[in-house]
Amino acid sequence: MSRPQAQHKLQWLLFFCFFGSGLAPTLFATEQPKPRVCLLSQVILVSGANQTSAVSTTLPNPIVVQALSLDGTVIESNTTISFSVVSPTGATGASFSNPNPTTASDGTASTLFTPGNLPGSYQITASARCVLPANAATFNETALPGTPTLTLAKAGGDNQTATVPNIGFALPMAVQVTPPASVPITFTISQAPSNSTQASLSATSAGGTTTTSLPVQTDPTTGLASVYLLPDVAGQYQVSAFCTAATSICINSPVMFTETYCPLNVTQDAARKTMIAHFTPSAGSLVAAEKACGFVGFNWQQKITSFTPPDPKTIVPRNPALIPQNISSDGSFFAPPAVFDPPPGSWIYFDSDYNPYPFYYPSSDVISQEQSPTNKCVATLSNCPSSLYMVSQDDTTLAFYDSPSDQCLPNPPGTGTVLNAVHQVNLWRNHCAGEAPQGSDVEFLTMLVGINQDGTASSPLSQWTWKSTFNGTAGGIAVTSSNLPIDPGSGTGGVTITGLNGVPQTPPTINCNANPNTLSPDGQSVSVAISGSVLAGTSTILPGTLLFSVDDSEGQIEPSGPIALNSDGTYSFTVPVIASDAGREYTVQITTSDNVGNVGSCSALVSIPNPLGVPSSGNTCNGTFTGTFNGNLNISTAQTCVFEGGSITGNITQTGGDLLLNNTAVGGNLHVMGGGTFLILPSTTIDGDLQVNNLPASPSENQVCGATINGNLQYQNNAASIAVGGDPSCPGTTVGGNVQIQNNTASATVSTTHVTGDLQDQNNSAPTQLVANTVGGNLQVQNNAGSTQIVNNSVQKNLECNNNASITGGGNTASQKQGQCANF
Repeated sequence: MSRPQAQHKLQWLLFFCFFGSGLAPTLFATEQPKPRVCLLSQVILVSGANQTSAVSTTLPNPIVVQALSLDGTVIESNTTISFSVVSPTGATGASFSNPNPTTASDGTASTLFTPGNLPGSYQITASARCVLPANAATFNETALPGTPTLTLAKAGGDNQTATVPNIGFALPMAVQVTPPASVPITFTISQAPSNSTQASLSATSAGGTTTTSLPVQTDPTTGLASVYLLPDVAGQYQVSAFCTAATSICINSPVMFTETYCPLNVTQDAARKTMIAHFTPSAGSLVAAEKACGFVGFNWQQKITSFTPPDPKTIVPRNPALIPQNISSDGSFFAPPAVFDPPPGSWIYFDSDYNPYPFYYPSSDVISQEQSPTNKCVATLSNCPSSLYMVSQDDTTLAFYDSPSDQCLPNPPGTGTVLNAVHQVNLWRNHCAGEAPQGSDVEFLTMLVGINQDGTASSPLSQWTWKSTFNGTAGGIAVTSSNLPIDPGSGTGGVTITGLNGVPQTPPTINCNANPNTLSPDGQSVSVAISGSVLAGTSTILPGTLLFSVDDSEGQIEPSGPIALNSDGTYSFTVPVIASDAGREYTVQITTSDNVGNVGSCSALVSIPNPLGVPSSGNTCNGTFTGTFNGNLNISTAQTCVFEGGSITGNITQTGGDLLLNNTAVGGNLHVMGGGTFLILPSTTIDGDLQVNNLPASPSENQVCGATINGNLQYQNNAASIAVGGDPSCPGTTVGGNVQIQNNTASATVSTTHVTGDLQDQNNSAPTQLVANTVGGNLQVQNNAGSTQIVNNSVQKNLECNNNASITGGGNTASQKQGQCANF
């Protein structure tokens, strides 16, 4: 068959199909529209099925459908969708916001549905032209009888315990209705302690308008509502929350909240070397507070949160079978994480059967003392006849006492090592493999807890963090938890409170000055004016705690007493001293305490220098001298050697301490190595070399100002900074030989200095500056990793710069400029 014949036959088939379908009213009618071919399609559900609402109430979300080709590959846009209700029969009032929406470009169309007057399941279809019934979307929605049904539930704030007097609970009591809706909820105090008269509810934690029954409205978006409970007396409270919406049916209404008000007064005292605390319940006696708060007693818990011993065997539990998880089998202690103190099995200096875990004191002893009218401590724990009496006789106070010590902790800088004659009584001495690093301490977390009915500990009712640097003994022993008194003079350091209930604590700050601070040894009585200021830390300063004491190096004039503090925080007073015996020193110590026992201090030194004398030996240069010392000087840690206008005929070797030379002549070399700081001031002459090697990092800058060094100046392998010249207060120096600044990890500056030989700046990793120097030889700048500045130097020979990571400069003169300095 030819193509025209096939087309002709197809037209006749469509013609008969068209008329056979009944779509054409007459065969011979004229001007009829051309028939449209109907391609089979489908409608699918996108979202909005299985929703629930009350009868005659619109569903919360729209119903969304999509029109697609039968195989799902083609989106049918601009298609009219027909929504219809199939069941239930007999329902009236069911409706759609738009029963015949048109699909958008993505083939979707939507409508809102409102069920009719009958409850039950509503079956809905969504169809379109050329969609067979099997390809239509069919789904169900549900109508509930009467008003909408909501579920009421607690959303937070239940089972809280408030411990701060006159302050309510931290969180509000919150409820939530689901699905979210705006409905009225009424909170009511349904149960309170029998002596409660002013407990109330408030919309805010600050109070404001209060009442025992408070209506609130839930948020329409989240369904949440909340109120605060403001208790007035210790005990347990119950608050009910009712759904009072007339148009809502609330499931699970009312819900009940149970809150416990257990107001506490806990005071701490960091008594220099001992931590003392007292708990006094607001409810009166401890027994009354136990009943009000739902406990059988109160106790303390303590944990060690940081321990830095130098030897892993510093502490060893007596019973290895009860070693806590962070004390390993060989006795090594590592914290954090925190470990209970004392741990199960206790420390080596307690009896093996002493095991209060997880409490600080044995619970049976505490409960017995709290409930017994006799077996109690008279006052504070420190005055008790037995270290295990914790409760006052009137049953109103529970005490805490700890005098921890770790003899491996260091003494303050310059006071020698821990393992000296003062500490021979320490039973731990053989466990210390040397001193712990400066700044080491033992850190604690101490908590007041309730003893629950089952003997376990409640969550913390009050807590504080503190640290101890004490390295002496208590009762002849050294342990981390001790009820024994401190042994007088057995060590240095003390305790400091670092936080109260999560609030960081800082001690008071004291500034002090002495005028005059230097006296002439004329034997006269002098009134030294001491003045300064006091600034409180986190806690307020206790009145009457600003005190002074005088330490006389000869042990003769040592007055002490209180200081009047002015309203602006300043103070001033005078101290009478005798200006006799050159080399004598008076140290005036000022201290004050805040209301948690943290101590601030300041020292002012009044010295009587020896204007004509010299050190008694080459190893005793600790003071101020102006005479001529014949021989070599050695300056070590804790010494401060000052020469004003004197001379040293030999060499000076410094391995620590502080050295100051002003208008002083040194006949040999000055060698500083391994430690110490130095200050070389104008008119000082060193006939030999100045060599400085291997200094550790230091916040102090070493300086050479306006001096004459007839030999070489070498500053090598140091982690402390140096300035040779640099500003009007530190004029340039004259060096007869070479200057070498090499291999340093701290900054170095050489400025306005005359160098007869070469100036070398090499292999430094920290910044270096060479400014306005006069160099008789070469200036060589090589292989520096730190930034380097070369500015305004006058170089007689060559200026050579190579392999520097970062170098800048300008204004230099030289017979020849090479490398990176070619344009400088």
